[in-house]
Amino acid sequence: MYQYTKSGMYQYTKRGMSMDIKKTGRLIAKKRISMGLTQEQLSSRLHVTPQAISLWETGQRYPGPDAQVMLFSVLGLNPVELLVGVEMFDKNLKAEIAKYLPRIDEKALLSGVAIDEDGNEISFDWSEYSIVTTIWPDHELSDEWVPYKEYYNID
Repeated sequence: MYQYTKSGMYQYTKRGMSMDIKKTGRLIAKKRISMGLTQEQLSSRLHVTPQAISLWETGQRYPGPDAQVMLFSVLGLNPVELLVGVEMFDKNLKAEIAKYLPRIDEKALLSGVAIDEDGNEISFDWSEYSIVTTIWPDHELSDEWVPYKEYYNID
């Protein structure tokens, strides 16, 4: 729930957690300026309007999930940093969070029908398969195999 506080700030409060969206807006603006980007340039990279950037930076709106993924790609701010409005300086923790962000918009199929190179329909069901994981950041193959359904979090 968003509420307007006595200090003139909007806050998001849920289950005892408080998020100051003005603080988040200042973090976005600080990072954008440090990278030498205008609001117009950032908006074109994020595929949003310059007005959206202005609303975020002034604490009138909070970036949605898609924008958060793009903010990570462009500014390097992860969703945790956006939530608390403070940039992380623990490189190891930031790297741990970063290794999961590319998977946020992954799409996975559990079963279906595909057409092979000869035009024949083939059925597939990957529910019983496993996937070998990679070691971040070099993406080398590890020795760990994870069930397909667990890796993609599919019921």
